[in-house]
Amino acid sequence: MESRLNSMLNYEKYEKMVDDFEILMIKNHSISEVKLGPDIWTLKEIVGHLIDSASNNHQRFVRLQIDNEITLPGYGAEEWVSLSNIQNLDYSFVVGFWKMYNKFLINLIKNIKPLSMKNVWKIKDGEEYTLEFLIEDYFTHMKSHFQMFIDRQHEIEKSKST
Repeated sequence: MESRLNSMLNYEKYEKMVDDFEILMIKNHSISEVKLGPDIWTLKEIVGHLIDSASNNHQRFVRLQIDNEITLPGYGAEEWVSLSNIQNLDYSFVVGFWKMYNKFLINLIKNIKPLSMKNVWKIKDGEEYTLEFLIEDYFTHMKSHFQMFIDRQHEIEKSKST
């Protein structure tokens, strides 16, 4: 059963994604706080959002190994980004914290008992998600924000050239 879990989840792919994203984040340190508009996240706020996502998913990944079914609230990304006030933190700290948290989560995921993968998170509107889905979705979400980060980088560079 353990080998089946390892074949379902590609840890090397996750680790590479984290490493590649960190390189992109570091390269964009100088423009990390550029605010293109009041409702447009800075690069630093995108990283902050990913920390919020890691924090919320950490709870799910652990609790779904303890209980077969859990009910936890979702979270409003905009509210979390606003309340965390990530703009006041040093960018290098934010990027380092994000990377270390993700390395921690990958280690956690590597050690999940295969039987837990079908345990379910229920949310208020009746939707249900298995632990297996949540893990895959976490990295799909990260990948979408990798592209968002690149797009925002280009928008910032374009705004500076006009």
